Amino acid sequence: SKGAKTAERAEKVVNAEKALGKAIQPPSVDTIRSAVVFLKKVGALDTTTEALTPLGAHLARLPVPNVQVGKIVIMSAVFGCVTPAVTIAAMLGAKSPFLSPSDAREEANKARDSFARGKSDHLTLFAVAEAYEQAAKGGIGAAKRFCQRNFLSFATMRVVTPTVNQYLQALAEGGFLGDSVSGHALRSKGTHAVPPQYNRHSSSDRLVSAVLCSGLYPNIVQIKAPKHMIKTAYGAVPA
Repeated sequence: SKGAKTAERAEKVVNAEKALGKAIQPPSVDTIRSAVVFLKKVGALDTTTEALTPLGAHLARLPVPNVQVGKIVIMSAVFGCVTPAVTIAAMLGAKSPFLSPSDAREEANKARDSFARGKSDHLTLFAVAEAYEQAAKGGIGAAKRFCQRNFLSFATMRVVTPTVNQYLQALAEGGFLGDSVSGHALRSKGTHAVPPQYNRHSSSDRLVSAVLCSGLYPNIVQIKAPKHMIKTAYGAVPA
């Protein structure tokens, strides 16, 4: 019966505190509880039984540094913007590619601004990755010169494509990219092997941004500018 199946499922759920408490260096109880609350918020754990949800089960299989990056990767396939969203996800899991040497800070800022897209730091990362990939077609020397000219970390940029390809392979093996392409093809050919229907909305910056927000939730904020301002001796303040 349905009730028996639910009970059986609940019995298979492992209590996080008990399981992690057996570790050689167990995290604190507060840390475990905070993690459980967070995983419930992002939809990875059932809010009642604490069992993995279908989303949580898929996230657990992805080779990603954290749940939020994993959620971006999955949502990119659902909403048809795989290439930009997965590329951004790969860059979020790495160190910032932007360099700002003290003796050339202004030049570095100008170089960064040249990649600006959609008034978004995340979309700017994708623009950087696209430009780097194009430059890298000329070989490692061309890629290094591109990074030097644009104040970018070559060490960071060179790992982006392999990481993207790894995420794409995981998506394919999880059944998110249909049956027309294999994980092996994606691992070797990368975004060029992604079936077109999974990139049908990749040109929509608004949709890509929405996918990023869905993945980064609840670590997001909304800034609301006041409608009216009052001038004071110390500057303008909200009315």
